[in-house]
Formats: sequence, C-alpha cells, structure tokens
Amino acid sequence: MKQKSTAPRLDLRRIGLAAGASVATSAAWYAAWGTRLAELDDVYAADARPPAWVLPVELARSATVATAVAVLAGRIGDAGPGNRLRLGAGLWAAFP
Repeated sequence: MKQKSTAPRLDLRRIGLAAGASVATSAAWYAAWGTRLAELDDVYAADARPPAWVLPVELARSATVATAVAVLAGRIGDAGPGNRLRLGAGLWAAFP
C-alpha cells in the first residue's frame, strides 16, 4: 500500500512571483521615498547604484521567506480564509 505524502506541495511559480513582487515593491518604496529618506539619514543621501550582487541576494532572501510562508499556509490546509488572514496578520506583525 502506498502512503500519502505529508509534505506540502509547493508551487514554485507562485513562490517566484511572490519573491519578484516583493523585490519590485521594495524598489518602488525606496524610489518613492528616497528623497525623504535622504533628508532623514546620510546613508540614503548617496546617489549611487547598489552593487550588482544586491538584486540576486534580495531575490533569494525573498524566495526563502515566500517558501516558508507557503509551507506554513500549506500546513493550515483548507481551514478557510479566516485562518489564512490570521496567518498573514501574524507574519506581518512578527516581521515588520
């Protein structure tokens, strides 16, 4: 008899889209608020482009977080939108 796998199935396409959206949203945030941030702290005042390694590292970091969230959401199962909203709110509060 074949046992059913308890490991959650991960949709790599969605994880990739979530990681890309996260990096794009972050870039838009800093583009929109860059001038204001430069007024607050000299670190943001430099008009230099980030090093080439920053984008792949941010994509990898975002993909790691998206994978963790996908695994957590998969463990909830079909518990309904209320539980998923609570998971999202909890993660948002835990990682501002």
